[in-house]
Amino acid sequence: MKDNRRPLLFISLLILVCATPTFAIVNIETMRAKITSGFGGEAEFSASYSSGNTEALDVGYGLGIRFSTPSQAFFFLTRGELREQADSRYAQKAFAHARYHWRPQSRLSLESFVQLQYDEALRLSSRFLAGGGLRINLASSERSAVFAGLALMYEREEFQESGGVQPPTNEVARFSSYLSFTLSSPRLKFSSITYFQPRVDEFADSRALNQSSINAPLSENLALTVNFKLGYDGHPAPGVDKLDTRMNLGLKYTF
Repeated sequence: MKDNRRPLLFISLLILVCATPTFAIVNIETMRAKITSGFGGEAEFSASYSSGNTEALDVGYGLGIRFSTPSQAFFFLTRGELREQADSRYAQKAFAHARYHWRPQSRLSLESFVQLQYDEALRLSSRFLAGGGLRINLASSERSAVFAGLALMYEREEFQESGGVQPPTNEVARFSSYLSFTLSSPRLKFSSITYFQPRVDEFADSRALNQSSINAPLSENLALTVNFKLGYDGHPAPGVDKLDTRMNLGLKYTF
């Protein structure tokens, strides 16, 4: 790694260590697209300010690390958001996700993953999940790719107290299927992934999650990003809406 990359990487790592470690959806397709033997990754930063009914500064961070060989890859991804409001600072949301990818043949891969999450807006104290499954290459070319996945996962959720009542801890098994799409050109890179996660023993208890990103390169390693997230939860925590959307702008540094 060149010396001029080290300060920014150090700052990203410092943000990761100093923040409280969580987002239910994981989009690592941009990292997969660059799978080569060796070490690499990306760091992302975003900020937003609101005033009026609520005056607050929100700062988001993300760090992804990849180590790969021609047939295997290990990914670690963390993202979070800090809010500063009324002379107080706290973590709104954060997650950490690790994934192992093994490709015994060109169109079929096996994956295993583990994730830990926290989200203040969803009244989620903690969500732990672990599972594994298949990833299938449906179509790919130099500039585009379409993949599908199907997995089985264990999930444990603990929610914050609501109205003086402590919701019970949920422990369930879920199917987790996804469809991902990437498209790139010299000026823009687009990626989108959609998950559908029904509960194994109660199909009506399901989630649909989408994250789409547009990256506009500013230099060889730096890009402007536009991210849109949409989530639907058929059985959310008390006082939480079923539908949740979010859009933000940020900067991404690839190394």
